[in-house]
Amino acid sequence: RSPYVPGPGCTQQSHYASHQPISLDIMQMLAEIYSILLGMMPIAQEFYLFCFFCLGFFVFRTQAVRRLLLCGSCFLPGFGTPDSFGKHKGIETPSSCSWCSIEQLRSDFAHRRYEQVLEGWAKLEKYSGEALTLVVSALLALGRPEDIGLFVAKAAANLPHLRATLHETIACIAAAPASQVPRP
Repeated sequence: RSPYVPGPGCTQQSHYASHQPISLDIMQMLAEIYSILLGMMPIAQEFYLFCFFCLGFFVFRTQAVRRLLLCGSCFLPGFGTPDSFGKHKGIETPSSCSWCSIEQLRSDFAHRRYEQVLEGWAKLEKYSGEALTLVVSALLALGRPEDIGLFVAKAAANLPHLRATLHETIACIAAAPASQVPRP
């Protein structure tokens, strides 16, 4: 016998009436599951977006990724160190992407190329107290003494090893002519 054929003494109507509460329960349960899933979708989507935001934030805050993005280098073998730029299979990188050394900062400062000293800070191979002092002196020479406080604060916060050399930077500011030091 087929389960859909009513048994003896059972009419077609009574057969469907006896199975209706079961199918109605199943439909209600499926509707509840569906509404729960629909309710969870935006939360799950926001959770994934939050997780990827945090992951991206931490990844892109690393020094290696910053330098990679700053210089626009490729994921090619031989790239990634200051000595290897432009040496891989004849590929040249723009001159603005080269690493900057403390000697280059000194040279730019000695030749009064103060803007290049400021640009060179972001591309330094190694940050030092001398480099910080050169950049502060360049800011003074450009007539931008109001930017020194914020710059030194950010440099000290992001590069804790420079905190020990802040006395050199302060001495540089103290030695500046009075006309270049901001007054409250």
